[in-house]
Amino acid sequence: PFDLSWDRLSKYLLNNWGSISSENSFNLNSVFQDNLRNEMINVQLFFIKLFGCAILESENTFFDTKSLSDALSNGEEHQNVYISFRASEIKSNKKYAANSDIEMFTGKDKEIKYLHWYYIVGQFAVDVIYSEVPDEIDLNGALKPSQMGDVVSLSKLNYDQDYTNN
Repeated sequence: PFDLSWDRLSKYLLNNWGSISSENSFNLNSVFQDNLRNEMINVQLFFIKLFGCAILESENTFFDTKSLSDALSNGEEHQNVYISFRASEIKSNKKYAANSDIEMFTGKDKEIKYLHWYYIVGQFAVDVIYSEVPDEIDLNGALKPSQMGDVVSLSKLNYDQDYTNN
């Protein structure tokens, strides 16, 4: 169900990106007429799956992915994973997909403030942020599915913050 929900949303975004980018938002009811919250939880879980794989492929042992696997196994919203949608840095109309490296910010005590990873599909990107301390950082408009309303505003890329000096 995770892949199917993302497939529906990504097709909608690809087919309507011109109007979405000019309005700077899109209405989830245009994509998911029924069970909107469950569909967006599935989208979050789709990205949790990719995010977890990216963490494991990075060979970083700093992050225990158990909570990510638990969310996938249980089909439940992860309370520390936030997603947002934005225009990609690539201005081409070519259909392609790419993803970033995992970016990690830590505090003075080496506690992880957040992990950031993004996924690009054509002209738009999805940012995935893991944080146990969301009040201490700028989530840049990223939300959990339970926080999303019908209308989703696009965010801007703004992850040049340095949380190591807090």
